[in-house]
Amino acid sequence: MSQVQLLAGRRVVVTRPAGQAGALMAKLAAAGATPIALPVIDIAPADAATLRAAADVTLAADRAIFVSPTAIELLWPHLAGRLGARPALATVGAASARRLGELSQRPVLHPQGRSDADALAALPELAAPLHGQRIALVKGSGGRSPRLAAQLSERGADVTMLDVYRRQPANPDWHHVDAALAGPGVDAVALTSSEAVDWLFMLGGESRRATLQSLLYVAPHPRIAQRLAECGASRCLITAADNDALVAALCEWFETRP
Repeated sequence: MSQVQLLAGRRVVVTRPAGQAGALMAKLAAAGATPIALPVIDIAPADAATLRAAADVTLAADRAIFVSPTAIELLWPHLAGRLGARPALATVGAASARRLGELSQRPVLHPQGRSDADALAALPELAAPLHGQRIALVKGSGGRSPRLAAQLSERGADVTMLDVYRRQPANPDWHHVDAALAGPGVDAVALTSSEAVDWLFMLGGESRRATLQSLLYVAPHPRIAQRLAECGASRCLITAADNDALVAALCEWFETRP
């Protein structure tokens, strides 16, 4: 059975920030689902001067690690046309590696299978002694980047963390979600971070809490499932960290649970 048939009539809430949800929503729609945008996170970019300074530090590094697609998109305009033989490039996830590779036309180190900072830190290129290496860690505020920075520093690297954006709670319009919940229902919710879990439940308020706890979630890491469980939501599909894997996981789920 095709993916279009498998997701026909399914309503899937996408919680990614506005401007970053389009590709996933398009793939869900192509598979027959009705995607519903509910951005629970806003991305606030750093100012131009901060981005220019971050680019200068990145260009002087031996290796630049980008922890998210947002970090790439915000800093790349200040790096384009300026890359020399260094820095070597790395990302936490495969999707970010593809995007950075397209922009730079250079190989990008990234972990296979798991897309997280621990998997990146375990790669041989970063597990070896790193004495004297300058590493620029391009990221947003918060997250698990400080753990990665600490791991690399313990191996002798000189790590500079560069915050090029910050995440903050959004003010989403719940109208379409509430209408679906009151009518045909919501079949799944896509989440991409533990932070998004916290803000979904915070923004949903006490009146929606029991409903949110009952829903099916799809997420790219066990940590997100753990955070959902801590919030009282026990059903979560774990997928690889890309849109195709998310859609495929939903198709497989609903194929066996019509």
